Amino acid sequence: MSHWQLHAHYYPPLLRSATIRKFMVGYEMLANEQRDLTPEQAAEQLRKLGEEHYKMKKAEGDGGMEN
Repeated sequence: MSHWQLHAHYYPPLLRSATIRKFMVGYEMLANEQRDLTPEQAAEQLRKLGEEHYKMKKAEGDGGMEN
C-alpha cells in the first residue's frame, strides 16, 4: 500500500512585517528566529559597510593577514 504526505510551511504577512511586534517562539517557527528587518533595510545596512573585508584588515603589529 503506497501513501504520500504533504508537508508545507506558510508564513503569513504579519510574520514578515517590520511594523508588527513579534515574539520569539519555539516549534511554531521551526526554531528559526524572526527579524524585524525588511530586505530593503538589510540592503541599506550592507551598503553602509566599508569596502574592506574584515579578514583583509591588517592586525596591528603582525604586518599581514589574519588566519
